[in-house]
Amino acid sequence: MLFIWLMLAGFIFLLSPRKITNKFQFVFARIFSRPMSIGRSISFSVRARQLPIDVVSRWEYDKLQNHLSNVLKQREEIRRKIEKLSGVRERGSLGREDCGCGCNHVDAKRGS
Repeated sequence: MLFIWLMLAGFIFLLSPRKITNKFQFVFARIFSRPMSIGRSISFSVRARQLPIDVVSRWEYDKLQNHLSNVLKQREEIRRKIEKLSGVRERGSLGREDCGCGCNHVDAKRGS
């Protein structure tokens, strides 16, 4: 029965004007300010206790950042080489008999 009364009260607040609901909101905040502040301080203290375990020094961070930069540069160079080689492969597969490597490829369509 209490649940039904609370649902009815919530529905009335939902349909009531904003001025009235703002007043109830401020009254609620004033009444329950002490318990809410206690809960807030507890949550802040819990957050403060969790220290990050994986902390590195600035020197080590700079060293890792430099290593990352080198690896990314190497990856970019390898990607460029792959693009260059794939371009050579595409140009070489245009049906020409001589690919430029000194060998003679046989074209299956012509039968030679």
